Amino acid sequence: AQNFLNSTFSSSATLKTRRKKFGESSAYFSVASAVTVNDPEGDNKKFDFQSDDFTMEGFFIFDYLTGTRNLMSLGNANNFVKLEYNPYLGINFRSNRNDVEVANVYHYTSTTDTESFYVNQKANTFFHAAVSRADSSLRLFVDGTTIRTQTTSNSLPSGNSLTIGSTGISGSENYFKGYMDELRVTIDSRYSSTFTVPTTQFATDDDTVVLLHFNGK
Repeated sequence: AQNFLNSTFSSSATLKTRRKKFGESSAYFSVASAVTVNDPEGDNKKFDFQSDDFTMEGFFIFDYLTGTRNLMSLGNANNFVKLEYNPYLGINFRSNRNDVEVANVYHYTSTTDTESFYVNQKANTFFHAAVSRADSSLRLFVDGTTIRTQTTSNSLPSGNSLTIGSTGISGSENYFKGYMDELRVTIDSRYSSTFTVPTTQFATDDDTVVLLHFNGK
């Protein structure tokens, strides 16, 4: 029922046909639900971004916005890569290496703006979020609009499985609650400027590491 590429995964999320962006269904994450994706070739080298180009993206509906909510994550408490929702910053991509911040791009800087966008306008509506790195430019996009760009040559931590809907860190899971559809991780820079949000399911290519259509019944 799940569709994925070059990966193995386990999931406690459920497929729902009532709400979906594309295809037959989406994945619903209730409290304490998560999807774990591992590279079958070992050592999770497919997620070894370091200072190379990459893109993480997907479509999301939030059912619960209290506190920080994780969308996709790699790593542990001291070395991590996270795409998440923060009640102060909105969509936020950040990374720590040996407990030192090496990347941080975010949507807003006030809870008023965050609540207006994510709570009032996005109720029951899928929105698209993406982070994409090209050389030393790290860009965050929401619904195709370039939100913020950070210039950094820092290397991101590596060698970890991908956790969707949770940080995968015991005691600090920050579980996502809501719907996800069409998640993709690629080892290229998919977007370098404002773009039109895809209107059909993603297609795979040689740069695709993970592609989850969440199709099924």
